[in-house]
Amino acid sequence: MRPGAPTAMHHALPPTPTQRVPMRKLPKRIALARAVTTACLAIGLAHAQTAAPEARHGSAEVRGRMLDRNAADLRAVEIGGTDVIPRSAERELPKAVFVLGDERTLQGGTPASSTAAQSTPRSDSSTPRFESGADLLRPADRERLDKIVAQVRGRTGLRFEIVGHTDVQRISPQLQPRFADNQALGLARAQQVGRYLTQQLGLPESAADAASRGESEPVATPAQDPANWPANRRVEVRVYWTEVAPAIVRPAVPATDPTACGTLTAFGTDDAPLRITVDGQLLGADGIAATSADRQRCVDVQLERNQLRLQYDNLSAPRRLSAAAWPTTVVAGDSVRFAGYSNYRLFTAKAELRLFTANDAMQRRPLATVPLDAAMRGEWTVPEGLLERHADSAGGKIYYRLRVYDAQGRFDETDDLSLSVAERHVPDLKTPEPERELLQAYGKSNLAIANIPLQAGTVTASGAAIRPDESVRALGFAVPVDDNGRFVFQQLVPRRVQTGEIAVTDAKGASRVYRRDFELPTSDWFFIGQADLTIGKNSVSGPAALVTNDRNRYDGGSWSEGRLAGYAKGQINDRWTLTASLDTEERPLNEMFRNLDHKDPTSLFRRFDPSESWSTFGDDSTSIEDAPTQGRFYLRVDDGRSQAMWGNFKL
Repeated sequence: MRPGAPTAMHHALPPTPTQRVPMRKLPKRIALARAVTTACLAIGLAHAQTAAPEARHGSAEVRGRMLDRNAADLRAVEIGGTDVIPRSAERELPKAVFVLGDERTLQGGTPASSTAAQSTPRSDSSTPRFESGADLLRPADRERLDKIVAQVRGRTGLRFEIVGHTDVQRISPQLQPRFADNQALGLARAQQVGRYLTQQLGLPESAADAASRGESEPVATPAQDPANWPANRRVEVRVYWTEVAPAIVRPAVPATDPTACGTLTAFGTDDAPLRITVDGQLLGADGIAATSADRQRCVDVQLERNQLRLQYDNLSAPRRLSAAAWPTTVVAGDSVRFAGYSNYRLFTAKAELRLFTANDAMQRRPLATVPLDAAMRGEWTVPEGLLERHADSAGGKIYYRLRVYDAQGRFDETDDLSLSVAERHVPDLKTPEPERELLQAYGKSNLAIANIPLQAGTVTASGAAIRPDESVRALGFAVPVDDNGRFVFQQLVPRRVQTGEIAVTDAKGASRVYRRDFELPTSDWFFIGQADLTIGKNSVSGPAALVTNDRNRYDGGSWSEGRLAGYAKGQINDRWTLTASLDTEERPLNEMFRNLDHKDPTSLFRRFDPSESWSTFGDDSTSIEDAPTQGRFYLRVDDGRSQAMWGNFKL
């Protein structure tokens, strides 16, 4: 080894698996590798041939560059079909869209896949043509661009997104020094349009963003057809600007509070140590009441003076659902008006009428679904030939059900309601008022299916002495008034602090508004009861027990009797309500809780003398037996849809 020469240390390494393979087996492994490679190439080629037509129609992803076709955000499509971008969206829709291309109509082609820009109203249909392989604007092209300039001039924050497109022809050798491919040609066309628009509007060049799709997004197919090439040579211009709300000049209106007792006016800041109020009104001062209690008392007095009432019950939530139709006898071509009624509209999101026919065995066949508006009104036209197509219908009837949905899609539904179908109209001596007939469902309930959970209390607004030229709104809803000027309206509301309102408006638009605050707590209980205890001592001689048949009092020595009776109702939690009653009757103490399944007709709450009491206390209320048992004890736990009961019942 020479001095200074690099030294290399060689170690004997163990042979690798490849090195240990005998040479005679290599040809077999090479042949297997070739077969696997050939199969992979065949699969890839087949996939490429399948994807090629999609790529020509603009539906496949283009490798190597980002695609942003401004696709419509599915979250922005409302029920009515309006395309509205949500506030949380990351994408902005253009204010206007223009397509600059060949003015000739598409010949024999079909539109390719639509883009989201087509959902925006097009502001101009003029289409200047581009020559094949050219990107220059001719005078006719400039005239059409001038129309765009005139339309958007003066907008705030103007900016353009311009996309160039070409046909499928390859770039000729003469044009390749200028345009390397169709992608470059489309970009040049977009840049020409962008420069012209920014120059005419006095905008910086950065206000126009130019891009190219080349031949990847044809609007006329098949793209290989020369007749469709002119239509595919185009430039799409999307215009964006910032909407500036015009300044609204409102006439000076004196700051007045339309509500009774100034419930919408801020509280006063009077720190006087002593205040005197009568019916919620301050004495000797023109100031504003300083406490909420004063205002609520003032509203209560005003409601009473104007024969209005606003009441609530946190322990009762009877749901009501019904519907009515007019006319009730129809022929083909008639327009049928429907009106729904629900007393828990704050818990529902939408309502619909489901119409169907049925044979004698009541086997239903769906006929139509009628959506109802916010006022629960809808309309449906009886189709021609209905009787002939459904000759086996039961008695010539059309049945319908009202169904309401909550926000989670759960629904409640009424029982079957019906219309009669006739061949012709029968003359009617009197002409009913349609609105009056549609009120047949008001306040009624035909509920058959209950799936919507309700944690609610009941609010009832009622009144009298409403003049014919006045209208009433209660709790935010329009309320019908009868011929005598009276109304009653009830709604179930969530359990929390609420504000009830009754507004009476005359023909001139002047309103009397009464607002009352009240609280529906999530836990609320009502209890009433009595307990009696009688203790005595017997000093009677002789067989008094035998004569009176009372061995408790006259069996010698001291005696005792007692009675427990009561009724309770309240919320166990947000869902469950408990109702219980007990009446042991007056009995010896050692027998008070025996035979709880037996009830004496003379028990408590059944011995009131009608001549000495009032069952309604003069407030239009009704008497109900909330514990309907034949025994001495009753218990019920329910959530409005299902219940568990203990008692003695006759079924």
